[in-house]
Amino acid sequence: MSGLAGADSATRQPQRERGKKIWGVYVAGDTYIWSRAEVAALRTGGIEGVLPIVVPSQNESWWHLNAGYGSLELLVRQAILWGVPKGSPLCLDVEEGQAAAMNNAGEVARAWAVACNAHGMIPWIYSAAPFLALDKFTNKWLAHWPDPTPTDPQVPEGYRAWQYAGNVEGIDLDVFLANEIFLSPDLKPVKVGATSEALASAEPEDVVSTDSADPSGAEGPSSEPGPSDDPKS
Repeated sequence: MSGLAGADSATRQPQRERGKKIWGVYVAGDTYIWSRAEVAALRTGGIEGVLPIVVPSQNESWWHLNAGYGSLELLVRQAILWGVPKGSPLCLDVEEGQAAAMNNAGEVARAWAVACNAHGMIPWIYSAAPFLALDKFTNKWLAHWPDPTPTDPQVPEGYRAWQYAGNVEGIDLDVFLANEIFLSPDLKPVKVGATSEALASAEPEDVVSTDSADPSGAEGPSSEPGPSDDPKS
């Protein structure tokens, strides 16, 4: 399926933003965290939609207890403290090494969806095809880098986004389906297509007002499993 040109990067890369509509940014977890000022500055490069990403611990087997629900729900709360409002997409980054170590990938995907739904977020997962094949609950962002790199990439059937090249002059290259909900650079839900459509924004109390919100202010991981009913599709 055709889509919108996008990218993601560990840090801001102003010289690479032109020609892109969507950008993935890191807002919580075991990685460099973008500041809200850095995200707001994406607008100067023509970015219309932002996809917030969280990264679970890379040093622990967090998925063993209750399919990782406590750790995953904590990441959602850290993203909220950063400033992600209700009604936003929120993407869990499951790298290939961790995905290969899991024997409960489908349960982890479900736990992530439950944690997001509990806080009014739209669940996404970024990972390679083997993990995503077991994910029946979230919007899927495929990581697959063919050689040679496609010149006219299309989002494969069954996915909402495709990362088709990695570490190209400091950024990863993506294509996203049009008319999905993202955040604007000023952190308001927006549907991005040929033209962008602003959506109803979150209530003021749903967004932390300071750019220096400390994700460590969230309480520790919940020891309780997620809700017993299935997450919303």
